[in-house]
Amino acid sequence: RNLWHGPPLPSPRDAVSLSVRRRQRRQESDGDGEEHVLLCVDAPFHDSPKAPSAPAGSSVMGLWDYEVVEIFFLGENERYLEIELCPHGQYLALELNGRHNIVRDDIQIRFTVTIAADRQTWHGEVLLPLSLFPKNVSKMNAYTVFGEGADRTYLALYPAIGDFSYPDFHRLEFFEAFSLG
Repeated sequence: RNLWHGPPLPSPRDAVSLSVRRRQRRQESDGDGEEHVLLCVDAPFHDSPKAPSAPAGSSVMGLWDYEVVEIFFLGENERYLEIELCPHGQYLALELNGRHNIVRDDIQIRFTVTIAADRQTWHGEVLLPLSLFPKNVSKMNAYTVFGEGADRTYLALYPAIGDFSYPDFHRLEFFEAFSLG
């Protein structure tokens, strides 16, 4: 909805749609009847920068340097889950305890993505076990990043209003109320 620090989107074309739905997964042969959260993203496809060299379906540390949608879920005691999704199929899932303090970076998820035939938009879905989320999620924020060099663009659902010289998506004080319901 906004640039990372508050001004409105430069173009309505840059708007991202995000849905988060809690659901019970049917018991399957693997015995998994756990509750899950379905995360869906619909976003413009900029193809800038180009895809990471890792294959689709891979976890990529440093994915924030590429075109990406990032979603953060904040729970008790500054514990939070960061999910990054790239239109080329790569992802990054991190568990953090305190601002910037990664405590787990080996989280494997199943992320599916489709780039529209006209290459203008992309759609991604990931089904996350509820147990992956921090206890008592009460806030969230989401961002999208694309472009290179002087054209690098950082957009935020809830921007960091203040005197900041650079985007830092881990400013937890700007996250807003949210419930996994």
